[in-house]
Amino acid sequence: MIDEFTLDPEGYIASGRGSLVFNHPNDPKILLKIAKETRPAKLRRRMSRSLRPNKRRLGKFREWHRETEEYIAAMHKIGGLPSCLPAPRGFVQTNLGPAYAVEKISDENSTDLALTIEGYLKDHDAQELRPAIDSFFEYVERYRIIFFDMKLYNLCVVRDASGKPIRIVSIDSIGEATVLQVRKWSSKAYKHWFEKAREKFLNAVYPE
Repeated sequence: MIDEFTLDPEGYIASGRGSLVFNHPNDPKILLKIAKETRPAKLRRRMSRSLRPNKRRLGKFREWHRETEEYIAAMHKIGGLPSCLPAPRGFVQTNLGPAYAVEKISDENSTDLALTIEGYLKDHDAQELRPAIDSFFEYVERYRIIFFDMKLYNLCVVRDASGKPIRIVSIDSIGEATVLQVRKWSSKAYKHWFEKAREKFLNAVYPE
């Protein structure tokens, strides 16, 4: 028999592009993602007949597949666990349906969810983040890690015990969400995307 965790439907701590995010009832270092039903039934039926095979095959869980695939691809290229992505922790059953368990990104010596860059900038100078941001983009480019967007609310700031930012981690919008996934196979396409994404991100953090 599969154990089932009970979650309060209104108790989610964050809402991502395709999932509601809950604390794990028994483990403060893990989050549980519950896939959203974001489309009306008529549109879901039309989508099931679309030409995109992953929509037909994976349905509302395709975002989890995309995230896990990108994590494994990064792990293969790095030869270890990627430091800019939360580690997958498997799947569990809940009263709200299947849940995707992932590492909770926290500051050192803390089990609280780390601040997003958007939240961090409300009370801190953006220049404090510059070394961590530069390291993040260097790492992403070196291992050709793919995101379908880099919003300030999708990236967390991990701080050491003194409060100094030491690492940036993406918590959402991981992997390639297009039909023709050229960034996976074309260095030229990846470089074009990366340079535009970095420029857009830096303009958001350091507006002129």
